[in-house]
Amino acid sequence: MSASNELVEMSIDGGQPPDMTMPRSWPTGFAPQGGAVDADATVAVVANQLGETASIIDLESGDVVTLPVGRTSPAFPATQAELGELFFHTALYSTDGDQSCTHCHPDAANDGKTWGVDIVRAFGRRATLPLRNLAATKPLLVEGVFDEHDFNLEMEGISFRPDFHDSSYTLQVQRRDAFYRQTSYDLFGRAVGFDEMVQAVGAFLVVEPRLLPSPFPDDTPQVERGRALFFRPDVGCGACHPEPSFASPQLFAGVTTLGRYDLPRRDLDPNVSIKYIENARDGFFNANSLRGLWDRPGALFHDGRARTIRETLLTPGHRCAHDGERAFNEFDGQVDTNGGISQLTCDQIDDLVAYLRTIN
Repeated sequence: MSASNELVEMSIDGGQPPDMTMPRSWPTGFAPQGGAVDADATVAVVANQLGETASIIDLESGDVVTLPVGRTSPAFPATQAELGELFFHTALYSTDGDQSCTHCHPDAANDGKTWGVDIVRAFGRRATLPLRNLAATKPLLVEGVFDEHDFNLEMEGISFRPDFHDSSYTLQVQRRDAFYRQTSYDLFGRAVGFDEMVQAVGAFLVVEPRLLPSPFPDDTPQVERGRALFFRPDVGCGACHPEPSFASPQLFAGVTTLGRYDLPRRDLDPNVSIKYIENARDGFFNANSLRGLWDRPGALFHDGRARTIRETLLTPGHRCAHDGERAFNEFDGQVDTNGGISQLTCDQIDDLVAYLRTIN
């Protein structure tokens, strides 16, 4: 169990439906990611992703020996970014003690799913965004509402556990801060409150790009043709996704037809608290970076409606659409709102997709 720093034994019976129990567990280092058990099922070895250690566990006695396998001085977490990385990978601070950032953002990527969100400055069904290359894609969230120094409000929504609840908001904050400080002390020997942890998470997210190299060759004639199309003014991709970040802090409206939950909150609920609509950018979205697009599971656009790159480009009724393919390059019946694609041939669309898969 990576997010709880444990090796867990699972038992599944033969019932219908089967019942799963966890009869035993053993502590590990930070963020265990892989393991092996000997033939007699008496000893397990677990590789811990954070801290550069391995745990050797006697499964019968429960004894655990943790050995260094890399640089362990200074001890992890030694920097603000490492502190944020630890928070990102653990569920111990979460509202139910069973969720971590990596549940939806594995390896700082995205899970290819959409979720209903109700954080302060974003609302509705949203695709999970990749968290790689964030330093070059600010402002953050598809609504472009904050940066790495300014998301206390967003984290508040996931930081209040049920046992913090009280009629006094001030008392809830005090209980949360005490919980964060105690949990941090128990984990790594230093008391860290909520505000410092938020800053650390911001540092972790922007300290390095974490982009993986594209496996698609970038020196083929097809890719060169696709690049030329991308920057051609009448196609227009490069206008909203300029080099080198292939992102824009500018907010755009009318890219694709909005869904019900993209409507302004004030239209959905006239009695909504003003704090939820202050500085809101309802219906406006920034141009997220296209770097690493090849590595994203199929949940594109702000609400994940497009399953493939082609579906973000195709206009309704385009002659090049494949069976079962959907087309979202339109806004309320007007086509080419996400690039001038309707004029392109099937080969040209393939060229453009080939280039998009090489952007790193």
